[in-house]
Amino acid sequence: MTYTEEKFVEILHNYINRNSKVELQQEKIDEERMKELFAIHRLYGIGYSYLKQYKFQSNIVSELETGFFSEVTKYQRRKYVLDTFLELLTKHEIIHVCFKGSYLGEIYPVKELRTMSDVDILIKKEDREKVREILLSNGATANDKESDATVDVYLFYGINLEIHNNLVSGGAWMNGVDFNGYYSNVINKCTQIEGCTYKIADSDHLIYLVYHAAKHFYESGIGVRMLMDFPVLVRYSDELDWSYIWDELEKIKLSNFAVKIFEISEKFFGEFGIEYRKKEDFAQIEQMSQFIIDGGVYGLHNRSNDARRLRNMSATKDGNQNMIVGTFKMLFPSNEQMRRYSEWYKDKPSILLPVAYVERIVRNIKERGGFMKVAKEAPSVYIATSDKDDVLKIMNLQ
Repeated sequence: MTYTEEKFVEILHNYINRNSKVELQQEKIDEERMKELFAIHRLYGIGYSYLKQYKFQSNIVSELETGFFSEVTKYQRRKYVLDTFLELLTKHEIIHVCFKGSYLGEIYPVKELRTMSDVDILIKKEDREKVREILLSNGATANDKESDATVDVYLFYGINLEIHNNLVSGGAWMNGVDFNGYYSNVINKCTQIEGCTYKIADSDHLIYLVYHAAKHFYESGIGVRMLMDFPVLVRYSDELDWSYIWDELEKIKLSNFAVKIFEISEKFFGEFGIEYRKKEDFAQIEQMSQFIIDGGVYGLHNRSNDARRLRNMSATKDGNQNMIVGTFKMLFPSNEQMRRYSEWYKDKPSILLPVAYVERIVRNIKERGGFMKVAKEAPSVYIATSDKDDVLKIMNLQ
């Protein structure tokens, strides 16, 4: 890591460890890189809180300040929307569970600075249609294009709500494990907090955070925000059952990944109470730490999105890759997918699907600068996909 990257990590370390100060040598800071890091990881507020005391030559502090106030404003709106929604669910006697950011954000050192792109709520599958009626009758808009069998997406007072009936929603990565089955009954294991509001046991929540990190790592990547969730939850909880946690992680083939992602998190934030069952030499920890820092919040900063799509479409249920199948799926998506991808085709009869394929290919070639440019860039997609294979092998995800 460069000096600037080290200080970026130190700021996050101090935030998680409730140390309000950071010392740095301003003349050694690459101001553009520091600004970029807080931007690509969507952590403007934390950056501003620590750097506002310094006078930089660039506009880094003013831009971080803008992001800081934006995050605080979004938190207030998100909190209002979440409280309103939970009141509606309770009024209609619908059991619900907050998880990921909607739960973790409230136990962060400064809850306003735990950013998130949406609010995640778990409900029972049999309540799905009832929740839809409640939301639509109270002014929400359904985003059916982004919804699937396990999650419904809504826009409610300007905030994205993801209403899950299973903790696992979509995604290419299965690793030979039936994650949908594993998490299908989790809501019935939750404990009541008050009324219709329930809570996932902290041990199960930590296991889920490992799964969620693995899924994103496979499909695109993870940023430091996901790493921050681990120490926050572990330090907050006084009920973690480490024997149970490691048994379950081994059952879903994620124990080796968990060891490495915990070690990276400890490298960034210091030891925070992980009780390891076993640890092996992690020679590539610096390489993986840099990979996470460079990739931004979802691992796609300056990386090929086409490579991400090819990898996900090439994934098989046993965790292997079939690039021929993946390439075919990219070129010829399913009828349902094509109705989402093509404005021209979305209301046309299915018999016109072959025409829609031609229209999409021609349109994509034009949008990407012509056939020769597309042909020239195509090999780099496969190279990037191969490079990601090496990363996944290091992290025991392939």
